[in-house]
Amino acid sequence: MKKKYLLELGGENAELGKFEALELLTTKKYEPELILDKGKIIALDVASDISKEIIRRLGMTRRISEIIHYLPERKIKHVLRNVPDIEIGDKSFAIRVIDGKKEGEGLISKKLGSKISAKNKIDLVNPDVKILYYSRESTI
Repeated sequence: MKKKYLLELGGENAELGKFEALELLTTKKYEPELILDKGKIIALDVASDISKEIIRRLGMTRRISEIIHYLPERKIKHVLRNVPDIEIGDKSFAIRVIDGKKEGEGLISKKLGSKISAKNKIDLVNPDVKILYYSRESTI
């Protein structure tokens, strides 16, 4: 079953970080396919869940996140209308918007929060799950 991941690359050389990730995942038979390349942010399609052991070996990757919804649409209202309900069990959560802009952050957080069960607690300091919304070019 194919999975999508977003990798935030660290360091001064994003190309080297991308090469490291693609080569390691290829060697370990994850069959990575690059679906987005924004320099220090890349998204990959892979053949299966990436193990914690492999994630620890990605030295030039600052953060890796499973993508639960990917849509190349730019308007947030269209994107959020199509996001499925987010199941996180009984874990606490926080929503983070990663787009370099503060405008619309409250709206995005509120809309994503509505996709999570009301039984889940919000914990902005130490959440069990972080839900990230990434867009470099979104408009409301």
